Amino acid sequence: MSISKKYEFVEEGTLFKPFSFNKAYICTLYRIRALRDFGNVSAGELGGLIEKEDNLSHDGDCWVGYGALVYENARVHGDAEVSINARVCGSAQVYDDAHICGNAYVSGKAEVYGGAWVYDHARVYDNARVYGRAQVYRDSRVYDNAEISGDAQVYDDARVYDDAFVYGNAHVYRDARVYENAHVYGDVKTGYNTHICGDTRVYENAKIKDEICFASGIFNCWQSSPALNQFR
Repeated sequence: MSISKKYEFVEEGTLFKPFSFNKAYICTLYRIRALRDFGNVSAGELGGLIEKEDNLSHDGDCWVGYGALVYENARVHGDAEVSINARVCGSAQVYDDAHICGNAYVSGKAEVYGGAWVYDHARVYDNARVYGRAQVYRDSRVYDNAEISGDAQVYDDARVYDDAFVYGNAHVYRDARVYENAHVYGDVKTGYNTHICGDTRVYENAKIKDEICFASGIFNCWQSSPALNQFR
């Protein structure tokens, strides 16, 4: 069964030279307009700019809102939404009920899906994945092969990269770094320039702050280290 188109291009294309990591890229972007009602979108509503129809599926309730850009081989599908000056490019995919907004940037081969949110100047790129109900926001970065899932939150200039995992209800924030093969999960809260790396596992109710580096080991709420108990 063929899918009826839900949007059209409404104006002559605009030549666009976007910021892109380590390369020059020039493309033509086109404004879209909804042809029918779907999701929270009304027929006739103007959307953002995309390079080609492959960037935004006609199926589902997905949408690129006014001010947002989707280009190169990026794809938005399912019921996902890209809005409020966000950019999705490279071969990135945004789908299910994911939201990208507030000057966020998703690129490379990154995937954002489930009910995840990326917003407020955050960046997700390379092969990173953000999914579940996870949130990445306020200038944070998730990249390389890192994964953020569950109800985890990464915010306030935090970085998660290499092959690190952050999941459960964990919060990584305020310039914290989680990298290499580290896992942070459970109800952990770590911030204030903390570095968690190597094969370290931090979980349950551990609270970590200040400029501390964990390069190995397993830490949970029963650890006696002051580093795990001084958070307020």
